[in-house]
Amino acid sequence: MSVNPARVSQLGSETQRPTMAEIIERLSRFDGPPEQFLVNLLAVQCHLASADGGAILRVSPAGPGQSPGANPPPGGNVEVLAVYPPPAQGAAAPVWLAQSAELAPQVIASGKPDVKPLHNAQDLYGAPANQNVILLPLRGGSGVQGLAAFVVTTSDQQVLDAARERLELTLSLLSLYEMRLTLQQRQGDLTRLRLAMETTAAVNEQDRFAGAAMALCNEVSSRWKCDRVSLGFLKGRYVHLKAMSHTEKFSRKMKLVQDIESAMEETLDQDVEVAYPAEPEATFVHRASAELSKRHGPTAVVNLPLRRDGEVASVVTLERPVDQPFRLDEIEALRLTIDLVTPRLVNMHRQDRWFGARAAGAVGDGLGALVGPKHTWIKVAGIGVFAAALFLILAKGDYRAEATFVLEPVAQQVLPAPFEGFLKQVYVRPGDLVVGAGDREKPSWLLTEDGVASWPVLLAALRRQGSDESPQAQAGKRIWSLLSEPTRRKIVASTSTDPNDAVKMALAGVAEPVRKAVLDDINGLLISKAFYDADAWADSTLSDRQRHLLDTPAARLKGDRLVELNRSLLAAALPGIVGPGPTVLGTLATVELRLELKSAEAEWHGYRKQMDAAMREDKRADAQIAQARADQVAAKMELLAHKIARAVIVASMDGYVISGDLRKQLGAPVKTGDVLFEVAALADLQAELSVPEDLIADVQAAFEREKEAGGELGGELATTARPDERISFVVERINPVAEVVEQSNIFKVRVRLLSTPSIFRPGMEGLGKVDIDRRSYGYIWTRRMINWVRMKLWI
Repeated sequence: MSVNPARVSQLGSETQRPTMAEIIERLSRFDGPPEQFLVNLLAVQCHLASADGGAILRVSPAGPGQSPGANPPPGGNVEVLAVYPPPAQGAAAPVWLAQSAELAPQVIASGKPDVKPLHNAQDLYGAPANQNVILLPLRGGSGVQGLAAFVVTTSDQQVLDAARERLELTLSLLSLYEMRLTLQQRQGDLTRLRLAMETTAAVNEQDRFAGAAMALCNEVSSRWKCDRVSLGFLKGRYVHLKAMSHTEKFSRKMKLVQDIESAMEETLDQDVEVAYPAEPEATFVHRASAELSKRHGPTAVVNLPLRRDGEVASVVTLERPVDQPFRLDEIEALRLTIDLVTPRLVNMHRQDRWFGARAAGAVGDGLGALVGPKHTWIKVAGIGVFAAALFLILAKGDYRAEATFVLEPVAQQVLPAPFEGFLKQVYVRPGDLVVGAGDREKPSWLLTEDGVASWPVLLAALRRQGSDESPQAQAGKRIWSLLSEPTRRKIVASTSTDPNDAVKMALAGVAEPVRKAVLDDINGLLISKAFYDADAWADSTLSDRQRHLLDTPAARLKGDRLVELNRSLLAAALPGIVGPGPTVLGTLATVELRLELKSAEAEWHGYRKQMDAAMREDKRADAQIAQARADQVAAKMELLAHKIARAVIVASMDGYVISGDLRKQLGAPVKTGDVLFEVAALADLQAELSVPEDLIADVQAAFEREKEAGGELGGELATTARPDERISFVVERINPVAEVVEQSNIFKVRVRLLSTPSIFRPGMEGLGKVDIDRRSYGYIWTRRMINWVRMKLWI
């Protein structure tokens, strides 16, 4: 709690004191400062209620989270606005005042009057208090505003109640005073508004800037009783004086004009109102205004900035006698007037300039908006668009022609039906790996050096399995037992059970005599019917073809079929070491051919007998006829034997079956030339790009350019199955004739893959990109649109 003795005063002593009615009448018409009114009111109230003293208290304003009109919380800071009678200078606050300050927040929060007993130190314990503090809340338009506290010395409750009633009645004087202050403030606001509107009307009557500026200066000078009013506008970095009250012509070389412009620039630089003489607590610089006042006065000076769009565009300077300084209400009225006339005055100043000045000003405003601190996001967007345009024009990227593609095998073999007959067996399905025979006319299943993956491993496996008693090694043991003794000795001499020797032998290789001896011995076994033993191959996995051959009667299992069976059994006994022979894809029925062959053989023998009889009888003509007929039948027999051999269908190349699932057509008739199987070598694939016609010109030009330079046109492709894996390729050929695919013209471009992943299969599709050259991103991204516009507008 703080007491401000400066706010405390007493009622002036007079020779003849006025009556109470006269005092109340004077208070009702009092128009002085609020501090003096509160002290006088307290004096009157204390006199009416026979109170020993009184005080007006106020709790500090609302804190964070509390609305301004809400009742203050208990425990707030209490300020003493007035006290009667005033305490002595430097004296401590009375006890009743301290207690009132402690109780003020509670009473203000409750909003109800309260009476509290006041005990002195001399009072006996348990005795009633002789003094009481009456606490009365002071209400305003927004709630409880403060508290009035009075100390009354009495122990009579009726006297105390009567005093409280008188005090409550006199509180209405405070409300009347507040209403009178509000009315005076509104009247002042109306007066300022009237002055501003009249000045604005005078300025708006003018059509040109010079007239409007002079009207403003004259009106302000007249209504605010100024000796001189000047208006200056910013031009470049300095302020130029444009109008002066009651002065038609003036020169910028005049000392007065220069001093006025200096004061205006001082205001413009600080962007605040500058007044002289200034208040002691003023923080603005007023050196130039002080020089103006001293040299051309002394005068009271005030400089007001005219702001347009938040920036100072002009300054008005007012001067009048120094004994008439500008009051706060006058400055507020001037501020309102200036704010009203600024938009029109600034616009007229800009429009009244000659064409060149207006153009320069527009350019300057544009540049100012461009490099100024406003419209940040628009400028960022503009910079981004400009940077994007530069990037599209100057930055270059890889220009590629996009096209879909289909994988195709480089080498592909079609296996048709060799003769008209019936489909007997099918041993493969699409996707199966087949081993080619090299020569389809004369396929051989005998073992060659190319059929052995590693000779040291083969010899070591034969020796190891020859002494192994496990069921899995019975087939190898069978082969070892069928080898000749010299061959077994050579194998033993060429191998070792020591791992180090085995490694050395693998590095050094196997001698040619040993390889030849083993190869001849094994091929001798392959043509032998004694090679197969059911117990030896009981634990081996046999294919359908092997089972069919094993089910063939022993009399018919001979020649190539016997070698084929034995070679497959050898590969089953030594998997990964000895490769299988040519894969049989299927077979045709040969029963009719074999019967026909038997018939032809019988016919051939008959003609041979006729020829021998004619020769014995020296019938040369008949002998020649019989010889010719025998030769004709022999040719027919060769043809039938050839057909029977061709009934076993094999491929001439290694690869995968890509078509020919005929297992459901066993026994079906086939005609000569009907396609039964297709085999493709997957290790060597090529792709066929479908380039759109709007890109083929660029691809053709790039292909010719690389061809002339001795290079190859390349690119990359990715399949739909593996879009993350890029495969490089080179262009081999461009089909010069377009094809229509899905109502669009495309050109086929054949490309060669530089690598072939194992996942690639014929028929896979994806997207390929042919490297053309490096061009700007703007051209790459807008090429199609530009070409479309050119075709539509024919430009």
